[in-house]
Amino acid sequence: DEEFTVPYDFSSPVTADVSLYNAGYTAGLKIENGAVVGYTGASEEVIVPVVYGGEKVTAIADSAFFGNKTVLSVLLPETVKTIGEYAFYRNERLESFGDLSGISAVEEGTFLGCEKITSAELPEGTSYIGAYAFAECVSLGEIGFPESLTSVGDYAFQGCSSLTKVRIPGALTTIGTGAFSECDSLDFAEVAEGNATYSVVNGNLYTDAGKTKVLYFRAHKH
Repeated sequence: DEEFTVPYDFSSPVTADVSLYNAGYTAGLKIENGAVVGYTGASEEVIVPVVYGGEKVTAIADSAFFGNKTVLSVLLPETVKTIGEYAFYRNERLESFGDLSGISAVEEGTFLGCEKITSAELPEGTSYIGAYAFAECVSLGEIGFPESLTSVGDYAFQGCSSLTKVRIPGALTTIGTGAFSECDSLDFAEVAEGNATYSVVNGNLYTDAGKTKVLYFRAHKH
């Protein structure tokens, strides 16, 4: 398919590695300059190709799947390095989103209102989670923070009513306003050894050497 490949000139000696890709593709994806910028298809399962038009697909643009009511899963290749703001905003049927191993951040509102997502494991190398990134993901019961995470934005997990516990990694220094507000099932936090910013006191999460309470947990409202 000419959209996925470019001819290789073998008339000269090959002096570097040649990569071959299996580029599955879902009709309806709009891809420009290596970024998915929109989707107008009817398929419930979307496969984002590794290569399109001779370029690696490295990004999901801002609002690319904004408000989609059809998609159940998006298979992202490991070549995707960035997922833009509000990329999957209120994809109410979205359950899974494939490989996040290449990303370094979850941007503002990326998965806001994705009601069917039950878990997310962020890869090592992810440094921040933007404001409202997972807000109103009411089925999100598990979130894995990497040791590289330094910042969680304002209201990042607001309204994640199924979330029961969080682990604060050693590098995390900033938890924004209301980051875990309305997380009614959240009743446990663990702070990694070596974190100098946060601590657990009487079951609740504090900063400022135990002077400022950050998170109140249902079973420990002291």
